[in-house]
Amino acid sequence: MVNSFNNIYIERSSDPNANGKTYMVMRTVRHSSGGPSQPSGSGSGFQSSAEFESRLTSYQFLSLRMLARTRGSPGAVTAMFTYRPPPQPQQQALVQEADLEIRTLDPPNYVQYTNQPSWNATSDINEATKNVSMPNGKKWSDWAIYRMDWTPGRSTWFVNGIEVSRISFQAPRDPSQVMFNVWSDGGSWSGVMGQGGKAEMQVQWIDMVYNSTDGAGPVTGPVVDKKGCANICSIDETTKLGTPVLISNPNGRLFPLRSALKTSIPFSYVISLRPRYPFLFYPRPHHPAYFTQPPARPPPLPFPLLQPSRHPPPRPHPLPLSLYPQPQHPAYLTQPPPIPHPLLLSLPQRIRQPPPHPTPPLPPPPPQPSRHLPRPLAIMFPFSPSTQEQYLF
Repeated sequence: MVNSFNNIYIERSSDPNANGKTYMVMRTVRHSSGGPSQPSGSGSGFQSSAEFESRLTSYQFLSLRMLARTRGSPGAVTAMFTYRPPPQPQQQALVQEADLEIRTLDPPNYVQYTNQPSWNATSDINEATKNVSMPNGKKWSDWAIYRMDWTPGRSTWFVNGIEVSRISFQAPRDPSQVMFNVWSDGGSWSGVMGQGGKAEMQVQWIDMVYNSTDGAGPVTGPVVDKKGCANICSIDETTKLGTPVLISNPNGRLFPLRSALKTSIPFSYVISLRPRYPFLFYPRPHHPAYFTQPPARPPPLPFPLLQPSRHPPPRPHPLPLSLYPQPQHPAYLTQPPPIPHPLLLSLPQRIRQPPPHPTPPLPPPPPQPSRHLPRPLAIMFPFSPSTQEQYLF
């Protein structure tokens, strides 16, 4: 068996009412004669196959989806899986792999789900694998959305949004790479394909949401000491396949699907979005960028415009504000006084404040005793022409 570039190509769709105009084909072929190790005309034949794998080997926990179907001769395997090789080739028991496999020799509605390894030197490991029929009478020759969620301690598989298998035994733990292949080696698992036979996996699209364990590298710009995603997106809560939708922003506010901000990218990553315009261009609070970070300096306007507040409106007062004469009044925006007499509410609008109640004048204060000592008074009495005495009172 040998992988060949000729077995991966784009083909124009001839299906009636097809969702797309083209799809990718991955093919395996049993050639009638010749091959890399056999001379031409030897008659033994050989098997060519197809495989592509991610360049990164650091994916740790992901959700992988594809819209695909399998067609062709018995004796082939089509697969979507994560793979981490063992430290040494002879240590196959240490491989970490979560598989979705379709064998063309199986019944047309059976799919195999496995956390490898599924066998050892003595027997099969039944806890590691499940063979499940597709839901709602589907066959693997029909278009279907296959999904595999690799989460800590578990691998879960879905077909057209319906969970079909869940295996915790031997779930992968360490960073891995993502692989797709179509192959046949003539062994007991794939079976033997007849000469001239071929099988294909046809793929319309692939979606992947993932974590990567690669280091961030040297820091060359400002760093914000905050953990977690700036915005949270989903590829499930959307009406268009392959298009993520923003469902939450840093303020913890959730956006309804009908007004969420959407973007389209080849593979669906968890992305961070920032608004490009100031708040004054967004007149309604349910606009998707209403609660996100505004730019540093909004552009000037040629005319005055009231800017909508980001804060909720104040609670209404029990009394109308017309009872308060002007904004500088001390009670203009504070707690209003108790409800006045009903007659006051029927007064014309030009009367904006109740008249003051008449109060009687206060009596004059009583005289207070002085806090100072009286000034001494000197009186002189003449007693004799030669003698004078002074008396102090």
